[in-house]
Amino acid sequence: MDLLGFLKREHARVSTLLEKIADTSEGAVKTREKLFDQIRTELEIHAQIEEKHLYPRAKKEPELRDLEKHAEDEHGQVKRMLAAISKLPVDSDEFLQRIGELTASVKDHVEEEEHDMLPKAEEILGEEECERIAKLLQEEKQKLMQSAR
Repeated sequence: MDLLGFLKREHARVSTLLEKIADTSEGAVKTREKLFDQIRTELEIHAQIEEKHLYPRAKKEPELRDLEKHAEDEHGQVKRMLAAISKLPVDSDEFLQRIGELTASVKDHVEEEEHDMLPKAEEILGEEECERIAKLLQEEKQKLMQSAR
């Protein structure tokens, strides 16, 4: 399994959910609630699996440490944003404004991860190690998604 390919699919899934919620109307309370729950679950699990299986391995490589630290800081920012958004009424203007800020933050993180960190990780760690990590990420995600249901 390809690490970059797996994470690109994960990123695309979240991006699609963020686009869908941005296109909802104020009256679509149930739809917004459902989409936000999906977004929060996807992002929390995504961060959790990367922080458990990818980032510790990246920290061991001097060439990846700064990229890993930056990515982990961005995860913290996204978690704080999710917590703040979850306290807002979904039919408020502020809710959609904060979703827009979350989308921008996630997009920035995804671009850095896909264009800087992951290609460099694949180069440094090698194909076999990246496949092993991708498999761990996928297995962990499946386990966490089942518990989230």
